[in-house]
Amino acid sequence: MRTVHTDNLVAFRASERLVSALRAQAEQSGVSVSEYLRSTVREKVGL
Repeated sequence: MRTVHTDNLVAFRASERLVSALRAQAEQSGVSVSEYLRSTVREKVGL
């Protein structure tokens, strides 16, 4: 089993349009916005 450590905070500003789209995509995927962003970033950076 892999141990996951998510103890680093990453923050950025986003437009309301982007936030709304993120919320909709996360809800459609059945996860939180944070988890949706983590999985998307992992894909993009190859982790």
